[in-house]
Amino acid sequence: MKSKTFLILIVVLCVLGLASYLTLNREKPASEKSLMGEKLFENLPLDAVAAVKITSADGGEVKTVELKKGDSGWGVAERFGYPADFKSISDLVEKFTESKIGRTFEGDPATMARLQLNLPDSQDAEADSKGQRIQLLGADNKPLVDTIVGKQRESSAGQGGQYLKKAGGDTVYLVDQSFRFIDKKPSQWIKTDLIDIKGKEVASVACVSPEDGSAVYETARPEKDKDPELKDPLADRTLKKRSVNSLFDVLSSLKIKDVAGASGEVPDEKTGFNEIPHLEYVLYDGTVYRLYPGKKVEGGDEEGYYLKVEVDYRNPEKKVEASEEAADSPEAEAVETAEVAETDTVAPPEVEILDDGKPEAAPEGGDAESPEPEPTEKEADAEPEINPEELAYEAGQLNEKLSKWTFVVTEWEHKTMVVDPEEFYEEKKAEAESEEKAD
Repeated sequence: MKSKTFLILIVVLCVLGLASYLTLNREKPASEKSLMGEKLFENLPLDAVAAVKITSADGGEVKTVELKKGDSGWGVAERFGYPADFKSISDLVEKFTESKIGRTFEGDPATMARLQLNLPDSQDAEADSKGQRIQLLGADNKPLVDTIVGKQRESSAGQGGQYLKKAGGDTVYLVDQSFRFIDKKPSQWIKTDLIDIKGKEVASVACVSPEDGSAVYETARPEKDKDPELKDPLADRTLKKRSVNSLFDVLSSLKIKDVAGASGEVPDEKTGFNEIPHLEYVLYDGTVYRLYPGKKVEGGDEEGYYLKVEVDYRNPEKKVEASEEAADSPEAEAVETAEVAETDTVAPPEVEILDDGKPEAAPEGGDAESPEPEPTEKEADAEPEINPEELAYEAGQLNEKLSKWTFVVTEWEHKTMVVDPEEFYEEKKAEAESEEKAD
């Protein structure tokens, strides 16, 4: 091959290479190259976020959830300011701060509709073209972040991600975070953990009639760490011991589903608190939890059952030890008088044998100094002394937080709060069948 021909081929290859590069990159603006891999909200001041507002289109209806930060923490505005789940809020804000740009492009109306980036409250847009608007607001109610979260990127088109755009803008961003499971209902943002008291801390449970305050049934542990027992069980019925045991675990990880309102706002004829027996849980430290299970919630967004909670304190009665009772008896006084008479003479001073073998008299007024004995295993395992005043104060503070709400719990949680003692026994039909098999 001639050198001239070879040079021509090299020039042609260079031209083709340059043309290919320009073709592949002609649709990518310079701004995309510079933004790719960068964080979209890198300079978002986390501490400055004072409110979160989420607006969604749900079945043709526009719904809003507003979370606000107050003096006592975050609350859900649509749930009367009830405490919000801070972790869920923190996770949402973190998604924005960690969002990295994978691609950017200018979107036209058709693209906005296809990627579901139209405003959720838009009157002109189709329902399936609307996105979710998320606003992070500062203390002055000015937006720190105002975005429309749209469709997720299909996995077949790449490694996933989410399309979003800033409200009022036309630039579409594909970010690496997923906003797919952002909750739309206020009940999904409340703090659902209510009480967490282990069953072994419960000394007794009583079911109390709403009519006269009498006991429908009573259960208690005969001793600490012993299984609870039902008081005066029916002799001709088979007791389900597991049901009695389960009753003592109701306070363990008790969760709510929703908040129906402040206490007293929901009428008694709806809640049924004044018609249904309530449960009284007494802990070993004297703290008392009263659970008022109610009727089924009719209507509304959430199904479930009403529940009211109160907290009180009852100072545990001090049991008189047998030795103390004996010490107060007339017989003990007579023995004590006789012992004093026998020891009325002055006893000689005690002596202590020293290391050199010479005895040394104990100092007057007491025994010679000796090292304090090590605590016994029983003393080391002894529980800390109960401070009634402190526990009463804590119970009052907790009651102030809980008693002012009317909660909604799931059907499963509701059923664990047994108010009918019949549920502690096997069904009569099952009992009859077991007796026949025994015969």
